[in-house]
Amino acid sequence: MKQRKAYAVTSSERIIVDLQMNGHEMGTRLPFTEERRLRARVMGTAPISEVAVVKNGDVVFTKRPSQGSISRNATVLVGFESSSEPFFRDNPRPVRRWEGTLEVRGAKLKGFQTSGFLNRFHHEAAADSSDSNKVRFRTITRGRATGLLLELEGAALSTEIILELDETVEFGKAPVMIRGYKTIPAQRVRLPFGELNAGLLVKDVPVGRDPDTISMQLVGDNRPLDYDFEFVDTGEMERGDYYYVRVKQLNGAMAWSSPVWVGGEEPR
Repeated sequence: MKQRKAYAVTSSERIIVDLQMNGHEMGTRLPFTEERRLRARVMGTAPISEVAVVKNGDVVFTKRPSQGSISRNATVLVGFESSSEPFFRDNPRPVRRWEGTLEVRGAKLKGFQTSGFLNRFHHEAAADSSDSNKVRFRTITRGRATGLLLELEGAALSTEIILELDETVEFGKAPVMIRGYKTIPAQRVRLPFGELNAGLLVKDVPVGRDPDTISMQLVGDNRPLDYDFEFVDTGEMERGDYYYVRVKQLNGAMAWSSPVWVGGEEPR
């Protein structure tokens, strides 16, 4: 910990993140150099859905190892995610509830699995008894994503997923509370396959300033738990730049490496 060679994970997941830049381990400060070659290896506890390199707070590189494509028999992950960032001298925001129905149109829903549904008191999903293409669900998020992994038959560009979200109220926040619990109005969210970009579609469903999202991503048959990659920065370089790796799994778990810093401030 003192050497900053550490990383953070959500919940009790034991995701391993190994990061080096120009042969230096994470948590270290390199001499200033314009040749910046980052190598990383991720060993997950579930299939890895995304790895990203963050430079000075901005994502500059992204790979999705489990990415799939539109085919007749498609696997789709519909994910729910809410921010846990504090705003204006407040504690991290409350827990967001998601409740409603998911309907598949233009394809047959053969089956589904839950992703990140860890608490039986707050997470539940069941097939609709009157419509085999509908799922009734309820889940909660606060930083970590949850989702539904759908198996579809007959999927095409015309396929879409419709979410009918019920009105809900936030809950569960430590004092002192400056911002009160917000009521989230009912709404409909459309996820058309025709709007997928490289197998991914993200819809913003914010609550005030909180940038909550619903995503849809195609999942391929190859879903690695062990993944390594390389990134060479050819962009604008400054002294004091920092880099770290962010990891997401299909089950919603995440991990973040310690940063690597390059150089210090300019001599005065």
